Amino acid sequence: AFWTNPRRIRTWVDYEETEQTAKMRQQLANYLHELTRHTIVLSESGTLSRKDLLKARRIFGYQVAHDFRRGGRLYWHASWQSLSKRDRSKVLIDNQEVVEADYRSFQPNIAYALAGIQPSDPYEPISLYPQEFPGSTGIGPHWQIGRKFIKRVLNGLFYVRNQRAAIAYITSLYSHPDLDEEHRQFSELWPTLNTTPTALIKRIIGWREHLLPYLMSDKGMYLQWIDSEICMSVLEILTNQHIPVLPIHDSFLVKRRDRNHLVSSMFEAFTLHTKVKISSPSYLI
Repeated sequence: AFWTNPRRIRTWVDYEETEQTAKMRQQLANYLHELTRHTIVLSESGTLSRKDLLKARRIFGYQVAHDFRRGGRLYWHASWQSLSKRDRSKVLIDNQEVVEADYRSFQPNIAYALAGIQPSDPYEPISLYPQEFPGSTGIGPHWQIGRKFIKRVLNGLFYVRNQRAAIAYITSLYSHPDLDEEHRQFSELWPTLNTTPTALIKRIIGWREHLLPYLMSDKGMYLQWIDSEICMSVLEILTNQHIPVLPIHDSFLVKRRDRNHLVSSMFEAFTLHTKVKISSPSYLI
């Protein structure tokens, strides 16, 4: 098994075979057997060899020995996964053009589903008014906190262990020297609020309270395991239909003619692992 420890050092470790690991290995073997029956051409490096296609592994995050419920995403070395979205659109499967479909807001929507809540838009921008924070020094114009920043905050809070780590994480966001436009606006807003990262976290979470059981409690790798299992189920469903598919963690490439089959399998796999039947498809894919 291939593990990543808390210091992000990857290493091979021995493990005892169980029903779970046997099933995972067989599932991957079946998928790779089908994949090697097809020709995959990348825009830059040309046709991938059978050997290239077989160089796949699921990488798990180490916490407790032999715990396969942290991480587990599927990786290839030097493959379509390392291409930009634009270059992925140039990939050919059996000399046919591809289309890509992806899960929207994947981990937050998994957390919503596990709480019995329908997927929504967890990255919806919010407006902050300095006067709504106790002790604020200003009553100036409101500030829009955009999707990119909300996404970075929420996704980061899935992976920190406690509130202290969350505060350090938020502080790093507004003090980072390499800021994009959304982060620059936030760094300008911060001094006017005269408040704490804790208050800001509560404000940003806002109506997202259903995510609280998964925030600031080191649940990110657990959610990543569920998203990896969902993605493996997508591959399994399409493999059983002899449809070649190339995964990029939360998105997939298929031949243009197979897009409807892909989308259907994505809904089926999500429901299988979360037990939530989607009523608003546009919020998921």
